Amino acid sequence: MLIFIDLYKINLTFSKELEKKAKNGDSEAMIAIGNAYATGNGIGKDAKKAKEWYEKAKKNKNAAAYEGLAD
Repeated sequence: MLIFIDLYKINLTFSKELEKKAKNGDSEAMIAIGNAYATGNGIGKDAKKAKEWYEKAKKNKNAAAYEGLAD
């Protein structure tokens, strides 16, 4: 399941910049990376990695992350 966030803030395509933001604690970036892995947008499709990133966002208290973990 994709989680919808402010698309004007973060491109859903995986990038090194997005990964850097996520590793620095940006939970919206974590969700965007989860979405990228879930869809294969900019990186290989990988449901396990998508779930890992959604879990990281959940630990950061991002309520939207629960949607990605519902499946």
